[in-house]
Amino acid sequence: MKKDLSIENIMTVNPVTVYDDDSVTKVIQKIKDHDFDHIPVVDKGKNLLGIISKSDLYRQALELSKSTTGKSYTNKVLFVTTAREIMTVKPVFVTPEHDIEYAIELLLQGDFHALPVVSDGNLIGIITSKDVLEFIIDERIVTS
Repeated sequence: MKKDLSIENIMTVNPVTVYDDDSVTKVIQKIKDHDFDHIPVVDKGKNLLGIISKSDLYRQALELSKSTTGKSYTNKVLFVTTAREIMTVKPVFVTPEHDIEYAIELLLQGDFHALPVVSDGNLIGIITSKDVLEFIIDERIVTS
């Protein structure tokens, strides 16, 4: 039997998020605590504002290493820098009704590996390239 191919069936619901005014230090800690590669940025109403990837954090660290004098100063800068300042604004997103093939095409065409899932402007989930790969493997096993 073929699985339902809508995104809502493979997305992670209620993803861990950060607020746009959270410090980069807090973002780094959440990513480390949960072993994520991406974290959505929302406002207090759960409206999606952006997304931060580990690549964004690496870029920030590289820029800081070029312009700061040491670890203590870098930590201070990260503490006062907000998620808003380093996030990818208006990220590509999907809705729960989109099908998985659409998500696959977006992931293949874009330079990213996660898609926030939004309904009525509110973040309700996230789908990653890993989720898609696991679905493909499961689907192939089920239909074989």
